[in-house]
Amino acid sequence: MRFPVSLLVLSLTLSGCRCGQQLQTVEPARLGFAEFYMRRIAYRAGRISRNDYLWHLNRALLENAQSTVRHAPNARIFSEFSTSDEMSRLPYLRGQFVAMLVVGEMRKASAGAKSLDDLVRLLAERVRQTGMGVNTESVLQAIGEATSPTFEQQIRSIVLSGQELTLPPDTLSPCMTLKELRVEEGDGLDHGPMVAPAFEFMQTLTGRNACSSML
Repeated sequence: MRFPVSLLVLSLTLSGCRCGQQLQTVEPARLGFAEFYMRRIAYRAGRISRNDYLWHLNRALLENAQSTVRHAPNARIFSEFSTSDEMSRLPYLRGQFVAMLVVGEMRKASAGAKSLDDLVRLLAERVRQTGMGVNTESVLQAIGEATSPTFEQQIRSIVLSGQELTLPPDTLSPCMTLKELRVEEGDGLDHGPMVAPAFEFMQTLTGRNACSSML
């Protein structure tokens, strides 16, 4: 099965892919956003299984729980991006969680009528109109337009200042619920055991089509 071409093009726009140009800056709100969105496309297209999709989400949650730099402000990420594995990974983790929060907020604000696809289409249209690429500020502004000024400020604090990020249990409902699970040493932990958040698919939903349109 092929990837949906229109969504693939949108995800490349979000990731900063512009033909003949090299990505020069670290954009936390964009890089992790693109990782989350492109994996979602892969799941919808049948290129990864439901278990693979879930594993990647939970691996990111575990990485973040273990990270000693997860509260680093955006300025520090820029200046120290290449100094450690944790710091270079942080933009991808933070952006994924921001995308998850946006998914939940857009669903609530629109009573289920809008999704992350609509936000990415908005960003892609802005690129076509202005000829300028997507950056952290343009993503944050678009999030505000798609949700509310209050929610935009919350996301700004997370992205720019490293404010503590908490995912509500219903962030990805009705497909998934977020629980706290005990993780033992050897299950991706350098040391352990520890309690970390993890997503689980709702037991009442079966098959790819049950959630592919909502994820």
